[in-house]
Amino acid sequence: MTAMIDAVRRLEVQGQIERFEHHSFRTLLMTANICHGCVVCDNYTGEIKMLYADAVIVASGGMHGLFGNTTGSLANTGEVSASLFSAGVPMANLEMIQYHPTTVEIGGKKMLISEAARGEGGRLFTYRDGNRWYFMEEKYPELGNLMPRDITAREIWKISKESPVYLDMTEIPKDVTDRKLAGLVSDCQIYLHKDIRKEPVQVVPGIHYFMGGIYVDEKHRTPVRNLYAAGECCAQYHGANRLGGNSLLGAIYGGRIAAQTACEDAMTAKDMLVTETQELADLCESISQPDKKKINKIMLNTLGVVRNRKRMEEELEKLCQIKGSLSLLGQAAIMSAIERTESRGAHYREDYPKKMMILQEQPLQAIMDKRYRYILKKFRKGGSKNEIYIRIKRQENKEAKPFWQEFEIEAEGELSIAAMLNELNARQKLTDKSGKEAEPISWECGCMVKKCGACAMRINGLPELACSTFLQSLKGKVIVLEPLSKFPVVKDLIVDRSVVFENLKKINLWLESDAYMTEYTHEIRYQSARCLMCGCCLEVCPNFDFGKDFAGAIAPVNAYRILNEEQDTSHHEQIAEKYRKHYFEGCGKSLSCQNICPAGIPVEELMVRSNAAAVWKK
Repeated sequence: MTAMIDAVRRLEVQGQIERFEHHSFRTLLMTANICHGCVVCDNYTGEIKMLYADAVIVASGGMHGLFGNTTGSLANTGEVSASLFSAGVPMANLEMIQYHPTTVEIGGKKMLISEAARGEGGRLFTYRDGNRWYFMEEKYPELGNLMPRDITAREIWKISKESPVYLDMTEIPKDVTDRKLAGLVSDCQIYLHKDIRKEPVQVVPGIHYFMGGIYVDEKHRTPVRNLYAAGECCAQYHGANRLGGNSLLGAIYGGRIAAQTACEDAMTAKDMLVTETQELADLCESISQPDKKKINKIMLNTLGVVRNRKRMEEELEKLCQIKGSLSLLGQAAIMSAIERTESRGAHYREDYPKKMMILQEQPLQAIMDKRYRYILKKFRKGGSKNEIYIRIKRQENKEAKPFWQEFEIEAEGELSIAAMLNELNARQKLTDKSGKEAEPISWECGCMVKKCGACAMRINGLPELACSTFLQSLKGKVIVLEPLSKFPVVKDLIVDRSVVFENLKKINLWLESDAYMTEYTHEIRYQSARCLMCGCCLEVCPNFDFGKDFAGAIAPVNAYRILNEEQDTSHHEQIAEKYRKHYFEGCGKSLSCQNICPAGIPVEELMVRSNAAAVWKK
């Protein structure tokens, strides 16, 4: 991923790529069956923009937002696929949804317990007659816990209806957990408050990957001229059950083929007439919060690990009562599952348990009238709850005057700040402490598991990630939330962090030659690539100021990997020169960034190494 970002950064500086950050897709620009651009909306300002193009490549990820509780990124809302479907773009295999057998719920989404855990010796069990029953080992003696995902997920689903299922990783050797599973150990400690080296973890199947989506041919062309798709958003190579690791196939190979095809056969968009399918004002409308919840609940209840016609038809009738493009996409997925009267891969029908050799597919179309955004479900119930007061610094837009607003909530100590904000926004009617009706709280989030850095904010005065800061770690009953102060405020707790990425472009952080790799520098290069670019280090830096040349600690953390790998002498010197200007000459070495990094990156060590590579070690 970091290598891809580096390559894009180079092309941006060269003027070959223009990135539209914080923009959302709304609809295609079409003339008959020919695409010649798209409409996007600036999420910060609400401005609608028409982008004319010879080709459009869709790479919007899976339809995770349709279900609302998956392992996927929160950015994969499904609204792009829904909009395209509404415009008449054919879909395929929507019923083929892969459930990962071992997930846990955290703050309204699923966290993956990697298959690597079972590959290294993790064992699934439940309790029967007071004793551990290792059911996968008994039922499938040849492969045991390493059976395919669909079979393992079904077995866990069936058993978990009667009793909890656990994954025991305590027998995995210490050198394996410390080296290969270190990230999993850390995530479970943070989000589950469990040490997997000492106790088992309760698991359930969770939606992980969508094999179906936009219909494409072997060249990643859609039936719409000049429209292409790649990655999880399209139906491609995986059939009814994706093999582990093969998502890279769609992302890298599929992306390359889509780009090549677009360059070869796209029809020029010049002088084409625009056929507007709807008023631009309608493109900013949003589906209501209650409807989002209804859609998520219906889809999860209907297209589960095990399906049957009666339940699908009952839930489909409910879904048909909800307007909007996302509802229509959900209807199509359910109808596809109903028509597939067989069990194949991830699609298991208890009323048709056998596989058919021939199956007729039916195309489905609909029309969009509203936009969809991702909805998060309520955090898990249970445990003792305390009354918490939340004081939030709010601001309608960047020109508006900020004000404080207080809210009350009863919450468990294990609740994260992110999950708490979701609970507040999920209320039918959000009111502040005085009983006054309030607008939903604006904040950013992409993963809920400390991978994206989008939820950085000031929590009780300190810059932290909302997803990994828990109520039990905070003192007192009053929690104060503010936006980061070193960046321009967009709305409420959302800030414009574009300066972070602009500074990295100024330093020319990309490779012009093949990377130089050795086993001796692997670990520290990995640490360099872990930077979330959340801005927490810049928030506490006394030398960083928005709009100035000094780039802050993000520069040396990211620079080391490039400086270490670059073999092109000329480009290495360019990086070194710009590094000295944008970082070295402005750093006061306060090292406040060392202990604030939410990812635990060894900032000081990377500073030393980058300084050496750019300043004196030639």
